Amino acid sequence: MVRNPPRMPNAATVSGKGATGRWILLAVFGAAAAGSGFVVPQFLLLTVGQKAAAQSVNPDAARQSVPSHAVFVPFGELVVNLAEERLTRYLHVNITLQVDSADEQNLHAMLAAKKTILRNWLISYLSDKSLGDVRGAAGMNRARREIQDQFNNVLFAEGTEIVRDVLFEEFSVR
Repeated sequence: MVRNPPRMPNAATVSGKGATGRWILLAVFGAAAAGSGFVVPQFLLLTVGQKAAAQSVNPDAARQSVPSHAVFVPFGELVVNLAEERLTRYLHVNITLQVDSADEQNLHAMLAAKKTILRNWLISYLSDKSLGDVRGAAGMNRARREIQDQFNNVLFAEGTEIVRDVLFEEFSVR
């Protein structure tokens, strides 16, 4: 004859401290979650209010953090063959540079001096791209970022980033 071992009672069958303790623990965590949901936004609003009050006391500090007016400087258009097997596809781009209005004259002077170098680099850079490299927003944004970095490196060797953005007025693969 096979005997079944005695069963251990579980929490569902035992009434008393175990079940009551769980309900108390659940109530405590619920109250803590509800309290933090109320208190945390109050602290965040307080810090935002303190920043606004500090800026109203010192308006020069607020003015320094606001960027100057953006100006758009046309760079020009380029047509390059993409790095495809039969060279049947080409990319047509029209580029505009975004700078602060305070840096516009400086950029015009630097572009006049180094535009040939930049166009040569840009032709080499874009002709190394395949159709997959320039497809979609991710490919375009990567190209914009890399062009911006190179333009800032060539135009302003001291490390300042005058070119704030590179914008494509036209970007088409034909």
